[in-house]
Amino acid sequence: MDNLKLVKMVSGEFMLGEEENGNLKDVAVLQVIPQQGGSVSLTLIPIGFPFEQQLTATTIACSMIMYEVKDIPAELKDRYIELKSNIKIARPDSSGKVIL
Repeated sequence: MDNLKLVKMVSGEFMLGEEENGNLKDVAVLQVIPQQGGSVSLTLIPIGFPFEQQLTATTIACSMIMYEVKDIPAELKDRYIELKSNIKIARPDSSGKVIL
């Protein structure tokens, strides 16, 4: 997924999608969730959530992009692939055991 982009839109939202022909397609919104103790966690949700549970053929013009994040964290890339394909990616925990 070389054409995957993490961008901040002129609306202020961070979105992740694939660039194609001057547009972002299959767009997911980066949601910031406050946690106890002042920390936050990040998750990706389909742009049509809560009415749509999967990434759809949503297309947004790249002219609406205000900023592009150059280095997308691997966790966000993995989560995007999971959303798009419905395939869960196995990850090792701190002890090296694989968590599904």
